[in-house]
Amino acid sequence: MMAERYDRQIRFWGEHGQTALKNCSIYLFDASATGTETLKNLILPGVGSFVVIDDKETSWKDLGRNFFVDQDAVFNRKFRADTTQRLLQELNDEVLGFSQTVSIDYFLKEYQPEDSLLPVFVCCSLDEQVLLKTSEFCWRQQIPFVYAVSCGLLGLVRVAIPEHCVWDAREEMVAQELRLSEPFEELELYCNNFPLESLDDANHSLVPYAVILVKAFKAFMESHQGRRPETREDQEAIRSLLKSWMRTPTEENFMEALKHCHFIWMKSLAEPNESLESILKDSKTEMESIQQQVDRKDRNLKFWILVAAVKQYVMEEGQGKLPLKGSVPDMISDTESFVGLQRLYKKRAEKEHRIIHQRVEYICKQVGLEENFVALSEVFEFCRNIRSIAVMRYCSIQDEFGNNTVLKDALNGCLERNEEDAYFYIAFRSCLQFHHEQGRFPGQVMNGSLISKEPSLLDYEEDFVHVVHLAEKWCESCDITKTERLDDYLREICRYGGSELHSIAALTGGVAAQEIVKLVTKQFRPLSGWFIFNGGQSTSTTISLCTHT
Repeated sequence: MMAERYDRQIRFWGEHGQTALKNCSIYLFDASATGTETLKNLILPGVGSFVVIDDKETSWKDLGRNFFVDQDAVFNRKFRADTTQRLLQELNDEVLGFSQTVSIDYFLKEYQPEDSLLPVFVCCSLDEQVLLKTSEFCWRQQIPFVYAVSCGLLGLVRVAIPEHCVWDAREEMVAQELRLSEPFEELELYCNNFPLESLDDANHSLVPYAVILVKAFKAFMESHQGRRPETREDQEAIRSLLKSWMRTPTEENFMEALKHCHFIWMKSLAEPNESLESILKDSKTEMESIQQQVDRKDRNLKFWILVAAVKQYVMEEGQGKLPLKGSVPDMISDTESFVGLQRLYKKRAEKEHRIIHQRVEYICKQVGLEENFVALSEVFEFCRNIRSIAVMRYCSIQDEFGNNTVLKDALNGCLERNEEDAYFYIAFRSCLQFHHEQGRFPGQVMNGSLISKEPSLLDYEEDFVHVVHLAEKWCESCDITKTERLDDYLREICRYGGSELHSIAALTGGVAAQEIVKLVTKQFRPLSGWFIFNGGQSTSTTISLCTHT
């Protein structure tokens, strides 16, 4: 049933990705339009469960901007949490939905994690204290935290977690690793079955390009006293050799070989690149560190056990080489030859992956874990994607808000690249501080008036002047030069008055849901910091606040 219902998305992130989504629970703080739109985009693809935490009653304002409240909830003064949970539940009957009409303080105090489900906390409140409180709690508990808010035409999303390990970054530009210049024994024997000189024209035109390139590299080495191709002249010599082997000027398999011949002189993809090398050398791969992770029940424990096993394999059995991925790209060939080549690589890869699995079991035994703590299927999946793993370590929101120097380089970098939407970050932070001091947002109408009388231009200007003062102090502490352009953004956020527009909320919620899927499935790289969407100009920018490899 799951495969039929979620067929299109399973094709995208695989059955293991869908299973990961099914095994997580989303906790939403503040049932705003942005919050419900975030949940909508997770309930439809089949998240395991969701919990809405909100102790506010449904208001007429909610009815005007949130599709997941109704008039009955307003007339009967029902809680937003109950109303939104009921209507969201209708989207997918396979997802479990719950609501809690309690304060955030009470919920965090009473929260008990479920061992069987991965929790993800989503905060959509515009209150700075709520943001800091929930993010700090998540940071201590190593719970993935996503902050998603919309204010007028402004949308913001922030991801925060001490460490996030990506099992498959899905970087399509990673070239195919076939070891054409360092063929393993089985590949060499296979290539010997294709004597190019004695093949008839029909079979000659169907030899896989991988075989052709292995033979071309071997021929070059023999004619150059075992020297590898290094110079441009060497590269041209290999191209000339390939052209000389062609029976006709349009033999497609040899044209493919010419197109891919750079694989035999470029830096070997069998060896770890600089990014992967830094992960393999990380202190978390040491046995002492792994034992500490076991004691702490670290959420990334499996990842680091697998990295440690791969590291040991590279140093010993692999002789400096990574395990094969085991797949072969499409190429011109007859069916028998291509299938034979596929089986060859797959069998060799499985052999290497099983060696790594044995090392994983040994590590688990050494640190007191069950030998099947990491399944064989997980080892195979990890090894296939080893060239596409990543580690992201974020700056906490507490450090960001408490120490503006954390932002200095990131913000100045954006402004130097003329990414002016970064000014909205300064405006937003000033807006939050104004709310903390005044109990309302700049320009916000409170019960039909700004302060105690009908709204006027003077009231608006007073709020604007106050926000400018806050922004000036903030810029000074962060060593950022305040400009007239910043004033435009400050005036704009005052004009929003803390309002929430459904169209911006829907877009922001979609971005937040996308980032949550990345965090849960551990595929693709999630946001490295703040995503800022400027609805007035339909532009966006990202302020990076994490290190990643």
